[in-house]
Amino acid sequence: MAEKKESKVRDNKVTITSQHPAPFYVLVAKHALADFDTIELHAMGGTMATCVSAADLLIQFGYAALKNTIIEQVEVKGQVGMVKRPKMRIVLTKSANFNKLMEKAEAIKKENEAVYNLIGTIGK
Repeated sequence: MAEKKESKVRDNKVTITSQHPAPFYVLVAKHALADFDTIELHAMGGTMATCVSAADLLIQFGYAALKNTIIEQVEVKGQVGMVKRPKMRIVLTKSANFNKLMEKAEAIKKENEAVYNLIGTIGK
């Protein structure tokens, strides 16, 4: 039986930034869902679209279900003093099929690695 890797996820909050695209946060969220039944995606301002996209992908592919969406205004320090910015929090719960989907994804990953390794040996 395969060894279970030690998780590096500290809590159930995933903070969305502008540094990465939505699929990156899908991967991070799937790792968090492996350890927690409920996760929260947090975003502010322009990163809210990325947050919605990541949540949408998780729901579409069956990894999670939408529990709650919260949008509020928070005050942050800006260049001209305190300014209000929108903050979004999307709460997702682990789907009943999550473990089965993760096993299937891992099997596909191993199959793809085997094909890649085979292709790499051709011509040597």
